[in-house]
Amino acid sequence: MFKASLPQDITVGYLQGDDVPYMTWDGRFGQRAAYVELHGDELVVRSGRRAWHRRLSQAARVEGESPAALDPTGVSIFLKAAKVGRDSFICLESLPEGAGQSAPQRSVYLLADPLGKLTVYQLPALYGACKGLMDKGHGVHVVPHWRRLPEGQQKTHSVEWLRLAGRKGFAPTGVSEALTELSLDRFVRDAPRPDVGH
Repeated sequence: MFKASLPQDITVGYLQGDDVPYMTWDGRFGQRAAYVELHGDELVVRSGRRAWHRRLSQAARVEGESPAALDPTGVSIFLKAAKVGRDSFICLESLPEGAGQSAPQRSVYLLADPLGKLTVYQLPALYGACKGLMDKGHGVHVVPHWRRLPEGQQKTHSVEWLRLAGRKGFAPTGVSEALTELSLDRFVRDAPRPDVGH
């Protein structure tokens, strides 16, 4: 969904006496003016007279993942506006605070239908990226959930594709793959496992 998108600038500032930064974006989202504000755990999306309030700590996430902080010194915001709200997304991505550029972990929050029935997802952190979101058509969107396999195996990682399922969070698609080699910019795939339905 975001593969051809360039990240937009997000403004970071502090209020006197407050150590927690405000991160804001103000611009056009499709045909509408929109504003996104993040202050610690609190997320606000505004458009016209409407405002949506959410907490990142309450985002839908994969079991075993902990709430992840966004690093205010390096947050990227990606936008995808569509005619149908369920196909519209805002995505926030950063390295975890203090992590080096080569770290495989990312803090990624996906705002689905941001000017309608806003649902916030925290994408799985291992090799997480806004650009991992895929549109499968008919309102179905999937994201990869990477896992390291135990050492000593020929395959080093596996990836399971999860469907965005609204308030229910993530739902399995039944599709997974084993990988023989993985780096931040490329991976070598094997054929999908024969025991997994498509």
